[in-house]
Amino acid sequence: PGSVRGPRMERVMSARAELTGRGLAEIEAEEVATISLGRMIEPEEIADLAVFVASDAGRSISGQSLGVCGNTEILR
Repeated sequence: PGSVRGPRMERVMSARAELTGRGLAEIEAEEVATISLGRMIEPEEIADLAVFVASDAGRSISGQSLGVCGNTEILR
């Protein structure tokens, strides 16, 4: 997945803020600027995809790479 809001991303951004001497809000804005949707991915969005793929509705999906990245991968 792309940048997922949560404890790990908080630690990563806090460490970057501390290393660069910038504020956490500035670091988060910089991170969000790399995401086409203009926001971080929520953990529930990852879970929603997992539930869909595991459900009857996803029964024909196999061997696919499904990115929940907010379009970040296309921009790289």
